[in-house]
Amino acid sequence: MIVIQVSDFSGPFEVVRDSKNDESLQSFIDLWEKPTIYRLLGQTLGDLFIADLSSGVPQTDRFKSIFNAFLLPNHHESKGMKPLLLACISYQRDCKRQIKDSQSGYQQASTENSSIISSRGAMRFGESKFNEYVNTAKAIQYKCQCEGETYPEFLGDTDFFIVKYGSLI
Repeated sequence: MIVIQVSDFSGPFEVVRDSKNDESLQSFIDLWEKPTIYRLLGQTLGDLFIADLSSGVPQTDRFKSIFNAFLLPNHHESKGMKPLLLACISYQRDCKRQIKDSQSGYQQASTENSSIISSRGAMRFGESKFNEYVNTAKAIQYKCQCEGETYPEFLGDTDFFIVKYGSLI
């Protein structure tokens, strides 16, 4: 665990919990959490941030100030790093879960007793959650850039966190 645990997926990020879903969700956390931190902060600052964590919470003031929610005077608002990571992981999960690999090739998921949202619908659902947190990523990166003496190692990918639009728009 870096910051996110399976049990954090509640509220707007709520998922159905059972052993199979928990295992799948953990694999998405393992796959996307660290690269998202690196994209947000850069590898060096990301590694320093991860090393500063204790039970998923930063210990030093410089990392607490970008981890927790904040509002800067110029209206750059962060909802906090944990919800941002949840949104990014949820986006990847929502977009990729609707397609299944089978012996005859890729297939859309199916069920007998209910309707499954289309792959395009799932993508839009994932995008809507991700898009809500783009400003949080931008605010964290802006804070790191403006406070260069506190975050001299910052090399985050400022082009990664952009609003995503599916083919419906």
